[in-house]
Amino acid sequence: MTFGSVTLRLTCAFALGIGLAAPAIHAQQASPFAEATGLSCTFTVMTTGNWARGTGEPSMKQSQPALSVEFNALNAMDGSANLKGGTGNLLITVMLLGGNLHLVVTNPGGQVYLTSISASESRPGYYKAVHTRHELTETAVVIPGYTSRPEQYLGECAIVKQ
Repeated sequence: MTFGSVTLRLTCAFALGIGLAAPAIHAQQASPFAEATGLSCTFTVMTTGNWARGTGEPSMKQSQPALSVEFNALNAMDGSANLKGGTGNLLITVMLLGGNLHLVVTNPGGQVYLTSISASESRPGYYKAVHTRHELTETAVVIPGYTSRPEQYLGECAIVKQ
């Protein structure tokens, strides 16, 4: 193999690598969440799962009142955020993937909450979002406002200027 042939192959490999990486870099730069520092989310539809007679039973209803979730000190590039009004020592992992934003909240009690926000708007200034609560409390009593079953919410989030 000659020097020119090696140079040509390395140049082609480098150009291909740049070409493959460009869409991913562009997607992160084009995301409305890349520079966001805060989010305010409202979820109005709720689905729960309940175990009854050894099997799962779904239930879907309007979330009354609507569930509100707010994040501040958001840094998508660093992968960090705070849950506004949250109590305790919560670990929040932030991921900006394909222009969409995902926030995973875990706490020492074993609960995991996931909020995923689409880069597509539901209406001007608001983005389609889902919020999931992975939680199970072994109790037959359901207390309003207290998560004791797996829950899935549908709503929207707005970027908050801080």
